[in-house]
Parts: sequence; structure tokens; C-alpha cells
Amino acid sequence: MAAEDAPNRLRSLSVLLNLLVALFLVLPVLLFLAFSQLDQARRALALDTIRDSGMLIGSALRPTLEALPPGGFGRIQADLDGFSALNRRITLLYKPNFAAGGAGFFYVAGVPAVAAGALALERQRLVDMGVLDRLSQVCAGNTPLTERIELPGQRAELLTSVSPINSANGCWAVLVASDNASELSLADQRAYWARPEVQLAVGLYLAMAVICLWIYVRLRDGLAAFRRVAQTAAIGGSSFAAETEVSEFVPLAREFDRMVARLNQAAATLRKAAEENAHALKGKVATIRHLAAALPEAEPQAAIMAALDRLDGLVASARLLDTATAESLDGRFADIDLSALVEAFCRDCRLMLGDASGRLVCDIAPGIRVRGNEEMLEVILENLVENALSFTPAPGEVSIRASHAHPNCAITVTDQGPGVDPSLLAAIFERYMSTRPAESEAHYGIGLWLVRQNALAMGGSVTARNVGNGGLEMSVILPMIDRKGQVPLPVT
Repeated sequence: MAAEDAPNRLRSLSVLLNLLVALFLVLPVLLFLAFSQLDQARRALALDTIRDSGMLIGSALRPTLEALPPGGFGRIQADLDGFSALNRRITLLYKPNFAAGGAGFFYVAGVPAVAAGALALERQRLVDMGVLDRLSQVCAGNTPLTERIELPGQRAELLTSVSPINSANGCWAVLVASDNASELSLADQRAYWARPEVQLAVGLYLAMAVICLWIYVRLRDGLAAFRRVAQTAAIGGSSFAAETEVSEFVPLAREFDRMVARLNQAAATLRKAAEENAHALKGKVATIRHLAAALPEAEPQAAIMAALDRLDGLVASARLLDTATAESLDGRFADIDLSALVEAFCRDCRLMLGDASGRLVCDIAPGIRVRGNEEMLEVILENLVENALSFTPAPGEVSIRASHAHPNCAITVTDQGPGVDPSLLAAIFERYMSTRPAESEAHYGIGLWLVRQNALAMGGSVTARNVGNGGLEMSVILPMIDRKGQVPLPVT
């Protein structure tokens, strides 16, 4: 059974949900690690490019500044304006040889150009960026940077490089910065998961996970409603369409309602036909019996009466067969405490046996629950025990055992009779099959057939085998209800 159930478990919605949850947990971690590493590499490459572009500006200005004569400051602004297309903020500072320390640097030119009245603001910008504190050592060599500077007023700039250029008369400092939003984001020092775009992606991912979970819950609840209706529809309960909340299930639910209606109609028609046929045949038999009673010869009369008795039994058997078939179509199943039902049957059976009640031995395991029909289960017990008692000579015993056989349960009836020819074991549950002597007029081979039909209708099976030095053991296997109230697949 385990090997056969494996493909079904793989198709289970619960298993698929567990796989989906595992995927939703593992996938974001893997994607986060991969994208985080790629982002770090991308940012490092982009920042290197930005930094190198700043240093190239300084290198491009180097020949002009090194050869600049002492009175040529006026033409420097025109040279810097040629770099305006690069979308960089360029500031050119100069420290003459006679000045000492960082305070000796003077503003010379910039892109964009700074008016004379705004020089104080530009100096404050440099102070806020922390550049003036670094100028005392800048002439010692290039200072490549890619540093995000948060300025007052919720502004930010990316200081990309501070390039020193030494000339005969002093030291130049070329400061290159950028306020481009995309370049500023590259220097964002916040953790990867704390960035707005990553948080947006996580939010969308969680929304998708919630939607998938909601879809699963809707499907599960819709199927659970189908199961509840299936348990009650045959006995006048709610219809499938009325209980279905998932709109895509409505056409299927309507077809189920039509199928249940057809089955109920078929069962009702079969019961009615059984009653009508039995009534019609019994009427004819009664007429023949009345006419046969008027015959003068005793011997023909006795033969006719015996045949009529046999015919009466066959009519009753045919009615029983049709009724049993109608019951199997009805599907009036409910959760049943099988242990309690078998115990009650044993008590009633012992009362009927009277002084011979000791011949019936019962061994009932507690807590066995099945989904079935009480009348069908009682028919199974009655026929098995009646058959066993009829074949067991007094004072022989007949045992009834109800036991767990997870995920199934077993009702086993064992007698101490002669057993059955092994070649006939597979056939004793066939209709009209009997191993009794031909003169046994009271049995027509219907009882064990009913046992098998009822067992099959409840998703079970029945087997028979010879035991010991004599005797027959018949076992009915039925699927038990699990702890969640679910019934496993039919027994095979």
C-alpha cells in the first residue's frame, strides 16, 4: 500500500503546499545572496569608473596648470568650462609656495562657476564635505575617493577624487564631485536589504506568497465543502452547488448534484421494482399453491409444494439482491464506532443463542472507527456469524474478532466446521454459490454475496481461508478513519 500511495501523496495539495513553502523560503535566500554579491561587484566596478573619471579630469588639467604663468589665473575658468558636459562638479583650489597649511588654499575657478558673492557659500560647502581638513596633506599625492557626503538640507554629493598638481609656484588641488542620483546610490553604505528597491522587491515577494497561500486555502476549503456535501447529499443534505464558494467549482458541483440525483432516482426505482416484482411473483405462487392443494394425488402435490417453497425462497432472495444493490447506490454513510457496533451485535447474538451463548467468543479492539452504513455492517456480521454457526457442530465455538490493521481494520469470523474445498474458496462469495448439501432448502447462496457487496460498497474487501485441522476464517477489511477524520483510499 505504501508504494501505491506514494504517487497519490505527491499529487496531494498539502504536499504541494509544503513544497511551495520550502521554495518560498529557500529561493529568496539564494536570490538575496546571489544578487547581493552581484550588486557589490557592480557597485565596486562603477565606483572605480567614477573615481577614475575624476582622476582623469585632474590629469587632463595637469599640463595647463603646471605651465600656467603667475598672472594667468584669469583664463583658467574658460579651460574648466570645457568639462561642463561631463556633469561633474569641479572645484579648483590653489596654494602658493609662500602659504603654509590648509588655510593657504584659495578658490580659483569651478564648474559650475561660482559668483564672487557666493564664495562664502562655496567655502561652507567644502567645509561640510570635510575637504578643507584634508588639504594639508593633499599635495603629498593623489587622493582617489568615492565617498558619499551628506550635506545639510538633505543634500548629498559623491566626492570622487582630490588630485594634487605641483607647479613651480605652488600646489593645485582639483576636487571632483557628483550629485547625480544614480551615482550617489552606488555609494550607499546601507545594508543591501535596507535599500528601498530591495524592500520593495521583498514586499512584492511576500504579497505573492500570501496570494499563493490564499489560493491554496480557497482550494482546500472548496474541496472540504465537496467532502462534507458528499457525506450528506445522498440523505437529503445540502447540494454541491449551494455549498461551493469557488466559482470555478460551480459547473463541476452542478454535475455532481445531477449525478447524485440520478443515483437516488436509480436506487428508488430499484427498490420499487424489487417490491413490485416480489409482490407479483408471490401472487402467482400463491395461486399455484392453492390449485396444487386441490390435487387428489398426494405425491405430485408434495413435489409441487416443495418446488413452490423453493420458488418462494428464490423470490425472497431476488428481492434481497435488488434491495442490497439499491442500498449500495444510496451511499448513506456516516462515521461509525465499529468497536461499539460489533460489541452490541455480540450481546444481541448471545441473547438469541440462549443456553448456547457460550459458543460465541468475541474479541473487540477499542477505538475502531470507519465510514460506512450501520445496516450494511450488521448484514455483514449477521451473514458471517450465521454461516459460521450453521457449519460448526455443537458445542464448537465461533469467534468474532475486530482488530486494527493500520490504515485498515478487520472483522474476522472463525468457525470450527469442515472448512471449504480450496478450489472453491475464491467462489464462495459469488451469487447463488453454496457448498451446502442439495437438500438444504433454506439457503440460496446469497448471504456471502451480500457480505462482499457491502464490503466493496464501503471501500473494503473480504477473504476466506481454511484454518487449523478444520474450520474457515473469513475476514472483512475496511479502511479506518484517521485522526484527522479522513478515510484512506479503498482497500485493494
